[in-house]
Amino acid sequence: MKVVYEFVVADRADSQLLAQSPLDQLSLPYFRCFGLDPANLAALYFLITEQPYCDTYLQQFCVLHHDAETCNSLVEMPQSLCDSLASLPNQQLTRVLDGWQEKQGLSLNHWQDDFKRNVLQNLVELSKKCQNRQQSLMLKVQVDQREASSLHTLH
Repeated sequence: MKVVYEFVVADRADSQLLAQSPLDQLSLPYFRCFGLDPANLAALYFLITEQPYCDTYLQQFCVLHHDAETCNSLVEMPQSLCDSLASLPNQQLTRVLDGWQEKQGLSLNHWQDDFKRNVLQNLVELSKKCQNRQQSLMLKVQVDQREASSLHTLH
């Protein structure tokens, strides 16, 4: 099973289109990365704002689309997360990266520092685009449930 995580800048009104279309076929700013679930993103928010982590923040992540059969989903990030990312000063990146660890979700321990920095910088750039365009930052999760053996051709 392969899971693809994509962050995209879009209007909430386009959620149905986003849920049904591959992002590389749309003309929207986006990037793909390894799994970042809402708990990891919430932890990032609290690191940026230098506040203690609070589980209730997860309630601000809005599921716009979820397909129970495929497990594909589209989640709108809280505006406060987008704002904190967009306003994160470059001199604070290292502090945030050093503290950004697993938070009840997917582990970030296997991420190399350069990759983690690249993901954070991409999130910052997309968040700035969200503010400039007055749009939302969305997380699109697609699950490819085909068996691994059917994905490879044996010669």
